[in-house]
Amino acid sequence: MTDLLLHGALSMKTIKVKLNDPLELPDGVVTEVEIRRPTVADLMDYPVDADGSPKTVVPYIAPLCGMNIQDFRRMSARDYALVLGEAARFQNDGKE
Repeated sequence: MTDLLLHGALSMKTIKVKLNDPLELPDGVVTEVEIRRPTVADLMDYPVDADGSPKTVVPYIAPLCGMNIQDFRRMSARDYALVLGEAARFQNDGKE
């Protein structure tokens, strides 16, 4: 178990994701999001349905990206899929 802490996604604190479609928000344009490693509290506070419905995933993933839900909802579908894929690296030790 100690070896896992020394490599891969478990040792990463954040993952940066460059957006294909920049978000135009009132505070400026967002071209990149930084996803932080989730905690048990995140998992408990925002339980995700088994089918991965955006209605349950967005409230979970938006705070991990440092965004509010309303701004995150403006993200393109392809960037949403990209962010989810990158966030999944935290769950599977950085393997694709």
